[in-house]
Amino acid sequence: MMIDKELGSFKPFDGKWVGVPFEMVIHITFNNAVSLKTIGMGCLRLNGQQILFPEGIEISGGNDKRKLTLVGRIKPAKPLKDDPDKRSLFEAKLTTAQPLKYFQIKVKPVKPQPWFPPQKQPLYG
Repeated sequence: MMIDKELGSFKPFDGKWVGVPFEMVIHITFNNAVSLKTIGMGCLRLNGQQILFPEGIEISGGNDKRKLTLVGRIKPAKPLKDDPDKRSLFEAKLTTAQPLKYFQIKVKPVKPQPWFPPQKQPLYG
């Protein structure tokens, strides 16, 4: 899912994308601690389908899964009504060079925008 190096298409339901209308938390555990410089996440924006880049992405890490500290943050630009459809890779440079075993990525979705048309059917469910 996160490490397959495949880009999703512009078809949000082709099985290449994971999207939810609530905060998504991803846990990654390595067998041995690893030194990472960046962590990236591919995101899709399709305004007409009310699919937007997240409001924010926070990356925490550590060697004790109960004691993770913030090691990276991504803050995409706020959505505008006329933004073009786009795929983007957002990357965070990590604030530590220390090898870490556990990572947690929190993805906070954008709230519905006032310019969204009413949905006849939910996008997720």
